[in-house]
Amino acid sequence: MPLTELLDRVNGVSEQLLPVENDRDSRVSRVFTPRSFRHYQTLGCIDAPMRDGKRAVYGLRHFLQALLVRKLLWERVPPERIVALMECRSTTEIRQMLIDKIEMFTRCAVGEG
Repeated sequence: MPLTELLDRVNGVSEQLLPVENDRDSRVSRVFTPRSFRHYQTLGCIDAPMRDGKRAVYGLRHFLQALLVRKLLWERVPPERIVALMECRSTTEIRQMLIDKIEMFTRCAVGEG
């Protein structure tokens, strides 16, 4: 799917999953914009898109990564920590991290990846 469609889906689901704003930091936006999404791609929190010729294509893994990044940002996890949490994670692990408590350490062993 194209980036605009991915962001529409991520932002729609995030609205349902994130708690109602109360004492949370207002600097954390409730939505991803193309610019903020690409920023987290550049940091390594979200994989680069797949390519179909000149088109960038996003799939389930990108969707799950974006939701998890939104969740972690909302919980005030710094981007550097998010990068470490995302390293060497399978799509299944990322999906599970959205549901379960998140292990706050890097699991990637040397040579994996």
